[in-house]
Amino acid sequence: MARRMTFHTGEFARITGVNKRTLHYYDQQGIFSPDSIEPNGYRAYSSRQFYPFYMIRMRDYLQEHKLKPAGPSYEESLLEDMSTANAEEFITRVAVPVDIS
Repeated sequence: MARRMTFHTGEFARITGVNKRTLHYYDQQGIFSPDSIEPNGYRAYSSRQFYPFYMIRMRDYLQEHKLKPAGPSYEESLLEDMSTANAEEFITRVAVPVDIS
């Protein structure tokens, strides 16, 4: 039986290198929301959310530094990349091993 990988806010923040408050802010602003909210109120992010999150962070970085990628519309290419990406493959390439014990 395949185990579904989910992460609470602190775990997801630590793996992605952001503060927990960043995830709360993104959720409040409707930018990026947890995959689910558990009955106890904990936010749960799934492993398939890493790629979209990194793309959002990249977009924010580019906007902050007033950089524009060359080529077609950035939003169009971002959506295309997100829709065709294999999340499992992406995670194995970029994930940082984290001891969550």
